[in-house]
Amino acid sequence: MNARKLNTIIAYQAIARTEKTYKQLSQEQRKIIEDQFIKGSHTPKEWIKLISKIVQYDTLADEARRFKIDRPIPSRDALLIIGVAVALLSAVQLGNYLVAGIGLVTYLVGIFLYFVLPPGKKILAKEEKQRVMARKYSRILFDYSDLPNHFRKFILPLIKELANMMDDEEKLRLNVNLGPKKESDHKFEREDIPTNENYDAPKDYVYEETEFYNYPLMNIRAKLSDGSILMFNIEDLIRNRRFVKKIYIEDDDQEEIWKGTMRISYHLQTLLYKNCYDLASKHTSKAGNFMIDDAENSVVDLKSKDNEFYLSYIDGGDAHILNLQASTITQLQRYYYFNDFEIDEELYYIPDIDFFKRLMRIIKHQVKPLKQKPTPDKVKSEK
Repeated sequence: MNARKLNTIIAYQAIARTEKTYKQLSQEQRKIIEDQFIKGSHTPKEWIKLISKIVQYDTLADEARRFKIDRPIPSRDALLIIGVAVALLSAVQLGNYLVAGIGLVTYLVGIFLYFVLPPGKKILAKEEKQRVMARKYSRILFDYSDLPNHFRKFILPLIKELANMMDDEEKLRLNVNLGPKKESDHKFEREDIPTNENYDAPKDYVYEETEFYNYPLMNIRAKLSDGSILMFNIEDLIRNRRFVKKIYIEDDDQEEIWKGTMRISYHLQTLLYKNCYDLASKHTSKAGNFMIDDAENSVVDLKSKDNEFYLSYIDGGDAHILNLQASTITQLQRYYYFNDFEIDEELYYIPDIDFFKRLMRIIKHQVKPLKQKPTPDKVKSEK
């Protein structure tokens, strides 16, 4: 079996698996894929069941999209057209329409007999299968939405991580928006625009303006097994600077250039009840601005990290409220597509589940669990 035939078989199998999996999805799951939006409250197990099938489809669809299946040219129709064209040209050139007509009839009979025999039937069956696969491939490519990889690389692992911290029947509130982000809905004004925005202007260009966008990606709210409340959200904060040419030239495609950065902002807030937790001894003033990360087992000054992390404490009466903010910055490119703001695929950022685990470790090192005194009923049951 040659490599081309093997590749075709693999492509057909990938397309068939994707089509089969998509047909097994519920209307709710298909709507999530189409809208790329989730909002609701379910138990972690219910969320996992709902999203796992979507993730399976997305994985198969991405695999199928790697292949290219073209609609075949029907060999029987092509041979008939060629025969008629040759007969007409021969008749014109030779001036003998009778001979050309007899030759054409003989040729058509031969074509008909060939495709009635097993070799011809095999060719027709192969072309029909390729046409069916081409239609299915077209549906996967154009009709079915391409789901961002956030679902399988971050959201599903995050829900599984939270499931280990929650009771089985507890509801997890989840809001995820991975769909198109309209500029008009997310643009905001800032009064503290830096005065040195022209510091890296391209040659022959001058700074014109700065635009700011805030794109919420996801937020969750969960009640953990120990009664603590966890709230976590991620948003993209985008700063775009517009540069225009110093000398205006009509119909110039390079009239303007955009430069931008994207700050991916994480905000983790935990509410820990004082009857279960006390602040760690290092927070005697209840205003400490430092942390201990167990990965390094060392004290890290948050302020020296250029606001990569920022930890704050609020006394919530019967609870400790810890707020942890973290952010990362990446360069981005900008272009317009039907008035939507899009980020270059190579710079498309997907949050890392290990980063979330690190944030949870940081919170863990700010408090110490209190030993709960067993109730009389509990003592009797233990005996």
